[in-house]
Amino acid sequence: MLIFYILAKNCSIKKHFHILFFTLFCWNFSTGQDVFNTYSTSKLTPDNGLSQGSNYFRFEDSQGFMWLTGNDALNRYDGKTVKVYNLDKYFDHCPKLQQGYGFAEDDQSNIYIGSVRGLYIYHRSQDRFSLQKIFKNNQDDIAMPFAFKEGKIWCFNKEYRLATYDIKTHKTEIITQLKISHLLSVHIYELEGNVFYYHYPFMDKFGNFWFIENKEVLKYNPKTNTSSNPFKDFIRKKDIEFFSSYYDRDTETLYFGTDKGVLLYNLITNRVALIEKIEDKIVKNVFSIAANKDRMILKSNKDIYFINNNKRTICKANLSEKYNLFKSNSFGFDKSNRLWICDDGKGQVIFDFHQKTINKVPNESLDIDYFSNSGVGRFAEFSNNKTVIPINSPNQNNLIVDDRSKNEIRPIYFPIHKELKNFGMLTDFYRKGIWFYEDYLENKKHQKRLFLYHENGKIDNEIIQHNIEDFGFQQDMVFFDNQRLLCAFTKGLYWLFPESKKFVRINVKYNINLFKINQVDKNHLAISYINNDMLLFEVTPDYQLRLIKKILPKIQSFYIQKDLSRNVYWVGSNQGIYLLDKNFNILKVFNANNDLAGTYIYGLLLDNDGNVYCSHQHGLSSIDAKTFQVINFDKNDGIQDWDFNNRAFYKATDGTLFFGGVSGYNSFKPPLRPYSYYKPEVYIDEILVNNSFFNSKRNSNSISQLNLNYDQNNLSIKALVKDLANANSRELIYKLKGIDGQWKHLDNGRSINFNNLAPNKYTLQLGVYDKFTNKEMYQKMILITIFAPFYKTLWFWVLMAFGIIGCFFWAFNIRKFKNQKRKFEQQLALEQQRNRITADLHDDIGATLSSLQINSAVANQLMEKNPLEAHRVLTKIEYQAQNLADKIGDIIWSMKPSKDEFMTMSARIKTFANDILGSTDVNYEIYIDPKIDKKITDITARKNIVLILKEAINNVAKYSKAKILKINLELVENTIHIRIADNGIGFINDETKGNGIGNMQKRVVEIKGEFTITSTINCGTSISITIPCP
Repeated sequence: MLIFYILAKNCSIKKHFHILFFTLFCWNFSTGQDVFNTYSTSKLTPDNGLSQGSNYFRFEDSQGFMWLTGNDALNRYDGKTVKVYNLDKYFDHCPKLQQGYGFAEDDQSNIYIGSVRGLYIYHRSQDRFSLQKIFKNNQDDIAMPFAFKEGKIWCFNKEYRLATYDIKTHKTEIITQLKISHLLSVHIYELEGNVFYYHYPFMDKFGNFWFIENKEVLKYNPKTNTSSNPFKDFIRKKDIEFFSSYYDRDTETLYFGTDKGVLLYNLITNRVALIEKIEDKIVKNVFSIAANKDRMILKSNKDIYFINNNKRTICKANLSEKYNLFKSNSFGFDKSNRLWICDDGKGQVIFDFHQKTINKVPNESLDIDYFSNSGVGRFAEFSNNKTVIPINSPNQNNLIVDDRSKNEIRPIYFPIHKELKNFGMLTDFYRKGIWFYEDYLENKKHQKRLFLYHENGKIDNEIIQHNIEDFGFQQDMVFFDNQRLLCAFTKGLYWLFPESKKFVRINVKYNINLFKINQVDKNHLAISYINNDMLLFEVTPDYQLRLIKKILPKIQSFYIQKDLSRNVYWVGSNQGIYLLDKNFNILKVFNANNDLAGTYIYGLLLDNDGNVYCSHQHGLSSIDAKTFQVINFDKNDGIQDWDFNNRAFYKATDGTLFFGGVSGYNSFKPPLRPYSYYKPEVYIDEILVNNSFFNSKRNSNSISQLNLNYDQNNLSIKALVKDLANANSRELIYKLKGIDGQWKHLDNGRSINFNNLAPNKYTLQLGVYDKFTNKEMYQKMILITIFAPFYKTLWFWVLMAFGIIGCFFWAFNIRKFKNQKRKFEQQLALEQQRNRITADLHDDIGATLSSLQINSAVANQLMEKNPLEAHRVLTKIEYQAQNLADKIGDIIWSMKPSKDEFMTMSARIKTFANDILGSTDVNYEIYIDPKIDKKITDITARKNIVLILKEAINNVAKYSKAKILKINLELVENTIHIRIADNGIGFINDETKGNGIGNMQKRVVEIKGEFTITSTINCGTSISITIPCP
């Protein structure tokens, strides 16, 4: 046994230094397992999201993330999920980072990672990386960070040149080159065993840098730019080769793994010590080492040792077969003092030395397989907090003692019959022992054996029954008083008197298929049966059982516990947990509908406060007796396995609860207070809008407000509860304020999805749920604004209203203006027409009236002198009067609107033609387009067209001597086409001066038309007129 020095930290204000003496001894399982050195393990592998399983560098940052390098990418672990930085969007104008070498962090929480390309910088505010060249004039770009000091990141390269990067000015500076052997390579496959990053440089509390070479340890002072070897002579004297190093900032101690053992150096006392032996084993080739104030972990050759500094114990961990730890040398503690080891090629193995919420046996530190076949089916208790559990052992150590007074578990000798068929036990505090009952085969005959077993191994009151067929197999046994035991067999109930070793049968109606005896109080028993109701019995003064009532009829009930302080009963059944009042009426039911994880109850216990704990087919659960809160415990909390169908449960005298299952047992003493180093924190990792990353230039966790268009209304928010140690047992909660009345719960790591959000303002609240305190802790919020489309906004409708009103007024004014313009034009046209009519009346009708006046006077004078001439003049006067009437009629007709006229224009033309040509031998055809009557409303056009046609008809009748006359009026594309043709004698245009042709041309010009006349002697005359439709 080796006694050695471990130099402690300064632990007083007066800076007194203490040297602690430790005696190391190994304590294997055969003599006792120290519970302090028990641990649980978990793994972080590619199955959990790691990009790759060879992670030689780890770094826990100030924000609670663990960063791990891989050969292909950088990984970030939050305790639940792994984020792999392997996408181009995370890297600004630089290649993606693959294998990283070393980490550092500045005071702004930015991370610096070494690489063969230079220094990668993780900008926390952007969740992005950039690349900075450090050694610009070197043969390669390798830069490996190891410290942050006074605003600068310190890096080194293979030649051990030191350089700094100023985080504010972004300038680099080469500081010095250390006199230390160069690295031939940084790749693990080219390092020939002595891997440099197992003794990676570090900065101590005083700002000094430490560099470890195979045969030398160098201390560099950046203030003075000097280096030294604090224990150079010691190293040379011992001829030490260094393999690994570790710095414990709490104890200010440097640990070095060497070929000779473990070298310790205290920064305060400057004392050095070398550990060369542990017990009788020589410690050599310490390839990996890690330490904290509680324990030291080292790997010597292929063995891993856990050294307990407080208990002065050392244990060897036999894990090489379970993990590839013979290939792993990268040890390190996180801030919660969990040990991380690289399981090369597979990921990380994490050793947690804190006891889980629920103690589990066996755990990873107990190298036993006693429970692998049948699990745990019974519990009993010796005095002084020693619980006894039967196990399946090949060496007749068939019991283990869970000694809570010494924090140890040890086996004890207890022979069990090889052909055991049934087994049970019962604590007897009165006789200070444990009753065992066995049903077994001996010489092919069923035998029964009962005996009292004492802690010292002595057996008393042994009873052997050969006529087991009268009893059946024993199911249960309870104490009624100190004098007698009540035994339940498959064929009946019996009183057992231990001193006389006699069984007395109890005559009750229900006496077969008994399952469990539940002692309700000193005078009442509740007995459960297989496939039958639970029955409540009263024990009479003469020790008979009187049936009182059925408990929960038609429900298969197994166990009942009475809460004396509340005077209520709790019943475990195959349909969950029932709470009954003092009269056994149902008060409340607990099953899957109110969050109970399992409904087939295998065990039921009340703690000292009346709270319920039960085992079932899906773990363990508890029910708060006051609030009825249900808590379900899973493997993250430490349950032995999911199933507890061995129906083993026991409450020890100190209040510790035991539950046995298929893979071992659990023990705990309520109230449960889980250990938690890290504060759970909601972290927004990614925000997707319509399946696209939102604002990739900014870290999603820093976004507090989202302003989105109406068509950006599908959101996916990846929010997680960050807790490096207990994230698996955390729940994320969220709700939309003002919309969701209660918090919604999500498993940690799942995304929050919103689809088709209506335009509105939303407040998304996020928090963490603690199932042990039943508290929903609000932590952060995001304001989400979905803007309405422009056509649904108030300003749009205001503008629309103004626009509509404006358009209405504009249209009204336009119409008013047009009406006014039309009236003005009509008045103007009317005035012009009046002027023309006045001119016509003056020129034509006036002349005719003057002629009538003259002719009347002439006729009056000739009446007596020359009656014959007077008659001729009167005839002329009659003709002039008739012509005058026609002209006045035409003027009056032309001035009437078409809708008010008695005769249309086409009818007037046809009537006139009939009047003139009807008594002649001229055959005429007149075709007038029906649309013309409605289309031509202009007074001038109507008058002139009628007069033109009248003139033409008159000419035909008077001068043409024609036999055929054709008149066509057609409307073609808003143009009036008039064609007049006869087969008369014709005329020569240039020689014809009268016949009204001049008047016709004049009228066509007046209405802006075109006039064409063609006439050939003896071949007729043709007139073509085109007039634009007015």
